[in-house]
Parts: sequence; C-alpha cells; structure tokens
Amino acid sequence: MIAFMVQARTLGFGVIAAAALTMLGPGGSGGQSRPAPQADLLARTQEYLRAHPGDARTWASLGNLYAERARRTGQAGYLPKAEGALQQATKLEPGNVDALVGLGAVANIRHDFTKGYAWGVQARRADPRRASVHAVLFDAAVELGRPARAGRALRHLTELRADVATFTRAARLYELRGQSGRATEALRRAADTAVDPVDIAFAHHRLGELQPDPAAALREYDAALRADPTYAYALAGRAGAQAALGAPAEAAASYQAAINRLPAPKFLLEYGELLLKLGRDREANAQFAMVRATGDRLALGRYETGHGDPRAAVLLLRSEWRQRKTPEVAGALDRALRRAGRPQARHLAEIERAYRRNV
Repeated sequence: MIAFMVQARTLGFGVIAAAALTMLGPGGSGGQSRPAPQADLLARTQEYLRAHPGDARTWASLGNLYAERARRTGQAGYLPKAEGALQQATKLEPGNVDALVGLGAVANIRHDFTKGYAWGVQARRADPRRASVHAVLFDAAVELGRPARAGRALRHLTELRADVATFTRAARLYELRGQSGRATEALRRAADTAVDPVDIAFAHHRLGELQPDPAAALREYDAALRADPTYAYALAGRAGAQAALGAPAEAAASYQAAINRLPAPKFLLEYGELLLKLGRDREANAQFAMVRATGDRLALGRYETGHGDPRAAVLLLRSEWRQRKTPEVAGALDRALRRAGRPQARHLAEIERAYRRNV
C-alpha cells in the first residue's frame, strides 16, 4: 500500500461522497434529489446563455446548479462544469457574489478548504450582508480547525438568516465545543423548521450521530428514513446502530441499501468490517477493494490502521490532517500513530482544547 499511498490523490466519486456532509447544511448527497426539475432548470439556463452569453448572473446560476448537482449526486464530473461557469461569471463581473460564493463552495467540496476560505473572504468584501458568504466561510473554517473564525462566521450567519442550514451549522460548532445539549437543541430546531424531506432526514441523521445510546440513535435514524426512505447516511447510521444492538443481519441489509444508494468510502469500510465479523471474508475484501479505489485518505487511513500497515495509515492521515484539522481526522491519526508504536499522539486532545478555548 505504500506505493498507492504516496501517489497523487485524484478527485473521484468517493471524495465527493465524503464531502457531502463536510458541507454542514442539509441537502447533501444520499437522498431524494429531485433530478428531473433540476435537469429542466439546467437545460433552460443553458439555453438562455446560448442567446445571452454575456449575462454574468446567469453564468453564476449555472455554476451553482452544477455544484449543487455534484453535492447531491456525488458525481465529480459536475465540478469542472461548475467551476468553468463560475469563472466565466467572474470574468464578466469580477465582483459577482454568487459566483465567488459558488467558487468557495466548489473548493470546499474538493476539500481545498484554504482556497474555499479565500473565495469566501473575497465574497465577504463584495457583500458582507449575504448569508451564503458566511456559510462558505464557516464550512471552510471548521475543516481547517479555526474555531475563532468559525464562531465569527456563525455569528454573522445567525444575524442574517435563521433557517435549517444555520441551525445545522450551529449544531456542528456546539458539538465541536463539547456542548452536546446545545447541539441537540439546534438540530431539533432544524428538524422542526425543515420542510424538504431531505432537510428533515439530514437533521434527524445528525441527531442520531449525537446519541450515545444506540437505541436512541436508531429512533433518530428511523425518523430520518420516514422523511426520506432513500437517505443513504441515515441508512448507514441505522446499520451501525443495529450492529451495536446485536442485530448484524439487519445491519448488513441496511449497509447494503446505503451503498446501493451512495457508495461512500465510510459506508464501504464499515460494511466490510461488519462482514469480517460475520465470517464473510470474501465479501468483506470486495468492500475493502472499493475503499481503496475511492482514493479517500481518511477511509484508507482507517483501513490501513485496522487491517493493513499502520505506517501507511500514518502517512495517509498526516496528509489528510494537513488539509482538514477536524476531530474525525485527529482521532484517526492518533489511532494510527498508536498502532505504529507512537503512544504519545495528542492531535485529538489538541483540537478539542482549541474549540473549548473559543466557547
């Protein structure tokens, strides 16, 4: 795995799928995406631009439609289209805020959070009263491990807009600060405010992630699936809860349903580990092979920690840590370092202290 690990990471389906919840508002990939109306809107926008190629605002709209399509479907091929349309908008109108925000969102989806934050700063200079500007800044700041910047962005966002996307971002910051009660309260508000089934499913899925008791988590995942039976993250969450409650056959079925909808690296890895426990080694190895094919460093690092070469895991996860300073990456890196014989690893403790200092 060393040779695979050091080669350049390419942006594929696995990376986009992993990024769907990096963008902390609702509506990420893995649920009902209403493809037909969006496809119609894309076609109408393209047709309009053929007749009016100098319309910067419509180019920005097209770029943001492509970015949203990438986020909802996990298909990386939409991102170059999004970036091209958004760059065309900025050529025609350098201060176009929708285009600057869209470029920040595309960079965040690609896990280039430094660039995402920089685009957000440009958009903030152009229009500091635009809520979407602060949403992009928040998403990037959280992934970069910049709690003070994330807090400032969230304060501006809540002043400008109280909606589902704001509440879910607030919940993430509370969670990072160790304030699980406030995180739960924010997600309850998100679930109560949401109208779109995908938004409702997202809020209940996140509530499930916050539950320490698997039975309570299962109730939240079931609520998510009542809103949207196809929501892949809730299907995978339900699988994890079922496994913890001693129902491995049901868990395997839930993981398979999630992967049929969205073969995210995390789902593939967890399903493979469950299959190993069930003695289904050949099927487990097939899931692990798909994890390796995604190129997702976090999932690959976790795989190498548990099933391969911990030294390879450390190199993978250190590379991921340079881009994303989150508790998820920190915890994975610390586990890999300990498996590699370095018990002094303290990345998770450091990032947790950083957030708690900025309460």
